Amino acid sequence: MAAGFERSKNESYFEMVSYDHKFEALRVDRFEFFRTDKHRHHSSRFLLKDRRDNKLKEYVYDRKTDSCTTKTDNRPFPKFCVRENHKQEFKFTIGLGYHVVWYGYDHKDARREIVVSEHGCAPISGHFFEHHHFEDRVDFWDVKLGIGNPIVFELPAACH
Repeated sequence: MAAGFERSKNESYFEMVSYDHKFEALRVDRFEFFRTDKHRHHSSRFLLKDRRDNKLKEYVYDRKTDSCTTKTDNRPFPKFCVRENHKQEFKFTIGLGYHVVWYGYDHKDARREIVVSEHGCAPISGHFFEHHHFEDRVDFWDVKLGIGNPIVFELPAACH
């Protein structure tokens, strides 16, 4: 799960994230205004490798309109962890001894930082996905390694 605040929209959001690098599948369910009584399931984003043509396809399902947009991309499936171009690295513990690593990056005129678990590279905070805007703050919790329910990657009917 991830939560963030999008400054440009003055809006908090919450995301349920399912990611499988081995089978090249990503699903992000976005809930907006989750800290208010106006909260709603806004959209679902899927990034899936099409086994027929071996291309990466992005599906964005809008729950309110029950519609779906699809894009094909030739880029490789994104690796969800630490990019190799970090400028700084610092190991420390959080809580009662949970070992983590902080990585600092230069990004144009600002800094980006991510924190991951030392073992397993589980996300704790930072920007790991392209759909997060640079000014967003994104925190992760209740991270579980592995996919508990593989049907999570099945597309809604509007995306077929």
